[in-house]
Formats: sequence, structure tokens, C-alpha cells
Amino acid sequence: MAANMNAANAPPANRLIGFVGLTLCPIENSVEKAGSSKTVVAGLAAAVGFDLPGAWCLARVRSALGDDDLSSAVRWLDRARGIGRDDAELAFVTARIERKLGRLDEAGTALERAANLGFDPDAITFEARLISAQSGSMPNVQGELARLLAAGQEVREVAEAFSRGHIAAYRLDDAMGLIEIWQEDFPDDPQPHYLAGRVSEHRSDVERAQKEFRAALAANPEHASSSYNLARVLLAERRPEEALALYEACAEVLFEPLPALIGAVRCLREMGRLDDARSRLERIETPPPERLEIALCIVGDPIEGAFGQLDEEWGRLEAAERHWPAAERRFAAVLEAQPRNWRVRYASATRTPPRCGNRARRRKPPSNCGSTMTPRPLSTAPIGWWTGSARIRRTSRRGI
Repeated sequence: MAANMNAANAPPANRLIGFVGLTLCPIENSVEKAGSSKTVVAGLAAAVGFDLPGAWCLARVRSALGDDDLSSAVRWLDRARGIGRDDAELAFVTARIERKLGRLDEAGTALERAANLGFDPDAITFEARLISAQSGSMPNVQGELARLLAAGQEVREVAEAFSRGHIAAYRLDDAMGLIEIWQEDFPDDPQPHYLAGRVSEHRSDVERAQKEFRAALAANPEHASSSYNLARVLLAERRPEEALALYEACAEVLFEPLPALIGAVRCLREMGRLDDARSRLERIETPPPERLEIALCIVGDPIEGAFGQLDEEWGRLEAAERHWPAAERRFAAVLEAQPRNWRVRYASATRTPPRCGNRARRRKPPSNCGSTMTPRPLSTAPIGWWTGSARIRRTSRRGI
């Protein structure tokens, strides 16, 4: 009874998380006491009259979403699908995950399926508005934001969707203003600090970007997006030793660790530890494209050009060791898939070793190896969302 009263009195943003905790904990305790007995679990499932494994997985998905742990949310969603769960509730949480990944077209498809399967119409309408807001092209965006915040429903989700929408439309001042209010109201939430860091990068404020990423990691040391992007910023600032530790920490928790593993190899190469870099590259396996795309969405890296990263890093390592034929073969593989990758094309055409290369062979870095970081452009992607009566397809900027 006390637990129910606490959940009822919780702030609006925490009600969903509180509900998930109340429903999950009794099941979790029962399974722990039962140990590995399939008979007890099967009996419990029959007694309550629902799909216990599927309900367990979806409860874990919601718990992970409440913690902004997209890697865990995706893992538990995969498990729910793997055991045959396919209903309106799964479609709805799929739509939410896809939105938080920034894959708005896929979010619209999943939300439309949830509506067709009979999911709560009010929840469908609410999520559709968040998808529209995150696309950056919602009409009367400020009025809609004020209305949703006044309603008090899942205000953290509202703040995130509208912040990302401002970023997608490159309304960076509006984005930062909303994010700062979000930080004040939810001081223990890492997500607004992460988004503030990304906005600061696009304002060329590298010092504040680092500060915000560190604040996110102080709130949650396993926040993969923040550890990855702080590592990237530090590597651009010529601080590979610090970046290496962050990339390694990110690889431990990221849904698919390839982006972080390649970042760690870059750090080793710039530190002159070429043998260690080669050893790690030899152990990396290329994941399925879908898994890699999800990982890149989680850390906010552009998808375009990402699928040649492994060949590119191999080429740069071979170039650092002056193995030009091997380097050129790797660069050719990258350019075949990405003809406009000018950095690889330049390195291949000029036989230029990668930046800073092996420090043991250099007395000083080259003159063009400065520490100024240039923010990466926002990528574009087709976006669709379900508006209640029709599905609309448009093109817009993807949020950070």
C-alpha cells in the first residue's frame, strides 16, 4: 500500500518508471526464489494467465527506457521478439525506441501498427505528437510544447523530443533554453547534459561540451552516448590516453561495440602503440548492418559512411607503418562504397600517413595537426510519422 501511494505521489515524469518497478519487482522476486525451476515459472504463467516471458521482457524494456539506457532497451526488445511476442504493446514500445534512436520513419511505421492492433488511442496520439515534434517541422511548436508540459504527462519525454526537434531544425538557442530548464527540473538525469554537450559542439564551444558530457557521466557512469562523445572530443583535442579509457568503457555497455572499439584503435594508433592497435583490429568482427546502425544512432554518429570504418582504420594503420600496398587496398575498398570520402581519397592519393602517426618516429606533430575540433554536420534521413488519420513522409534533418 505504501508503495502504491508513493507511485501515485511521484512526479509526472517518474510515474511510468514507478509503475514498472511495482509490476516488475514481485515477478523478479518470485523468479529468484524459484531458481531455475521451469515448473514453477510455467505454473506462475498459467496462474496469472498471460505470457510471463514476454511480459518480463517488455517490463525490462520500459525500465531501461526510464533510465535512458537504449542499449538495454534494444536488447530486451530483441528478446521479446525472439520468444514470439508480437502485439500492440510491443509495437508501441518499438515506436518509442525508434523515436529515441532518431529513426522517425521506423517509429511512424511501428506506431501505425500499434494503432491498428488496438493500442490505447490517447497514448498513440501522444507519441505521434512527440514524433512530429522531434522531426523539427511541427507547426506552432512553442504552443504545442506549452500545452504538453502543462498537461504534465511524461515531461522528460516531451522535453527530449522537443529539444531534439529544435536541434534538427538548427534552432540551437531554443534547444539550449529548453535543455537548461530540463536540467534544473531533473538534476540527476544524464540525457539533458548529453544533448547540451552536442549543442555546445555545434556552437564550437568545446570546453562546455566536455563539461556537459562529464556531468552526464557523473549522473550515470554507463551513459554510452556521453562516454563515446567525450572520448571523440578528447581525441580531437590530442588527448588519446584519456579518450582510450572512455572508448573502452563505452564498448562495455554499447548495444553493438564496434564504433567504440574503432575509436579505441584510433587512440592506440595516435599514441604510437601500433602493435596493440593491430592486435585489436584483428579481433574485431563486422556486425550485421542493422545492429551497427542502431549503435551509431545511440551514440549520435552519422550513419552515412559508417560501414567502411573498419577498412578505413585498417588502411590508416597500414599507412602509419608505411605498408602502402596494403593501405591502398583498404582505402580502395572504402572508396568503392564511399566515392566522396575525401579524407580517404586524399590519404590514398598522396600516401600521407594518418595524423600524428607513430609518435616514437616523430619529434613533433605536423603543422596541420592542430587541436581545433570542427563539429560534424547533422545527417539527413527520410522521416515519417503517424498523425492519427494518415501517414506522412517527409525529409528533414535528423536530430543529434
